[in-house]
Amino acid sequence: MLTGSKWLSILAGFWLIIDSILIIGGIPNPLFGWPLPCPVALILLGLGILLFGVSSRVFELPSGRRGQHRATADIIRYHLLTV
Repeated sequence: MLTGSKWLSILAGFWLIIDSILIIGGIPNPLFGWPLPCPVALILLGLGILLFGVSSRVFELPSGRRGQHRATADIIRYHLLTV
């Protein structure tokens, strides 16, 4: 999923660069007369971000490491109380 996320982000970046060139040049969008920035580029960007969020390890819940998290919380409390 991370590979798909990267490819979608690269394609969206490419389309957004094209869209910005068209906006600066005052050229209308050649795709069906849609507004700029093109909805296709925004959909690709949104899908890339969603896939990255789903496949990222940031959102994983800790499993079996409760003791380690308690120890970390105790260390943080100790440092906050001693400062």
